[in-house]
Amino acid sequence: MARTVDSDRLRTAPADALAALPLVAYGEELPILRRYWRSEFGHRPTNPVALVAPDLRAVPALTVVRERLSDAAAGWGEL
Repeated sequence: MARTVDSDRLRTAPADALAALPLVAYGEELPILRRYWRSEFGHRPTNPVALVAPDLRAVPALTVVRERLSDAAAGWGEL
């Protein structure tokens, strides 16, 4: 997913460059992401939420799994 972000746009309009990326969070209300986004970009994220983990510790693992599933679906490769 990160490979799809335009690096020039990321430098000039970071929130717009990241807007299409699906989010993985530990709560439907995006408590950590929402605060971070507001502090960095001045508004809440408008990104689609791909996965919600019941525990913050699961977020990194779910991110890796989701990326592998996306890669596998795109190229019909192995997980």
